[in-house]
Amino acid sequence: MSENITTEAIDFYTNLSALDEKFTPKFEKPRSGKNWVPWGHKGDNRYPLMLMDLLKNSSLHGMIIKSKTNTVSGQGFERVDETELEGAQKDFMEDMDGRGNSAKEIIDSTDLDEGIFGQRALLVTWDSTWTKIVHASYRPVMNFRPFKDLDEFGEVSSYIYSTDWTTRQPYRPVAIPVFSEATAKENKKRYADALEDLGLKADADEKTKALVKEKFDKINSEGRTQVIMDGTYLPDSKYFGVPFYGAAAMVIRTDIQSDVFAFNAMESNLSSDYIVQINGIQDQIEFNKAAKAFIKMHTGAMASGKPPVTKGGIDGKGGVEIKPTGLKGADTKLTEINTKTQQKILSAHGITSAEFVGIATSGKLGNSTELKNLYDLYQSNIISPIQARRDKMINKINKVNGWPLLKTIPNMNVFAEQEAKEGAEVVEDIDETNL
Repeated sequence: MSENITTEAIDFYTNLSALDEKFTPKFEKPRSGKNWVPWGHKGDNRYPLMLMDLLKNSSLHGMIIKSKTNTVSGQGFERVDETELEGAQKDFMEDMDGRGNSAKEIIDSTDLDEGIFGQRALLVTWDSTWTKIVHASYRPVMNFRPFKDLDEFGEVSSYIYSTDWTTRQPYRPVAIPVFSEATAKENKKRYADALEDLGLKADADEKTKALVKEKFDKINSEGRTQVIMDGTYLPDSKYFGVPFYGAAAMVIRTDIQSDVFAFNAMESNLSSDYIVQINGIQDQIEFNKAAKAFIKMHTGAMASGKPPVTKGGIDGKGGVEIKPTGLKGADTKLTEINTKTQQKILSAHGITSAEFVGIATSGKLGNSTELKNLYDLYQSNIISPIQARRDKMINKINKVNGWPLLKTIPNMNVFAEQEAKEGAEVVEDIDETNL
């Protein structure tokens, strides 16, 4: 091989346009006119923000999400054959993203995303030869939007990632293709063919190989990332996952509003005779300022009992409306609403017993055997299917890298432990009686 070929090879690898043409996947760039699919009702793209609002403002719903996530995450991972992790797989699991974050930390973060949004995302980076996956990292799934154009199988082929979707166009969007071993094999072949085309065959000296590979790796590092996307999908939701509690979104909103209503009534020392509705304000902080300003200025016949203030619609003109509530015995009604919404929210999450998420139900506590059986049912029907999806996600990496498959280590059934403890106490009592 001549010196000229070596020089040409190095120059070629530093040429971005040539590199894009021959080596990197053909990422489709975002175009004007929204080539991505909005995530929300009638294209408003705000559905993830609404789900986050439910999480932050409903104490019950938020506690359930966090409790379920902790149960799904379990105690980490172990090999399916229950042998010890070792070698390269152990190193990868301890530092999955190359920044010191373990597989448990990263996959646990995707568990929370699935709990809130009904889907999860994991970025994976291939090595320069497209042979193994060297890193995997977490990105919030709410920051992804799929391209409208589907592949030949009717599946999403790539996603656009942006940290801000509140504007008309995403902020600094990045196109990322979905995880595909077929694409990796194709790129691996392109890599090998390019080396051969440039004369860098087996007889090339190691120094030349190392120099060219270093240049190639530096330029190609941004083009070796794919996204593994998974979640709970319905037949009519090919683009986005659906949260487990999705059908109860209105119930959760009712829970939030009843708490706000009760708090305002208590704070204003009024039996909910009137309600003040402030329209035209979307931002919660701005609404709070307006509500405080109204109450501070409030004088006259209603001054002795400041009315509850709620946020009205954001469409049309703003302004303040004062309306009679038409409610009698509001305290009793609010109690009934809270009780009913609590049960509906628990049911929407698949919670068979409130004790599973730390809620003690007066007069309804079952014995430990009953709770153990209910928990086993909850684990089997709700938790295990989600754990199977998280295991499938990480095992895609293990299969590519030729490592043993992993499974989630489940949390201990505390009710089974309690049942065993009670059984031991009974045996002890019997022994003492016989003495």
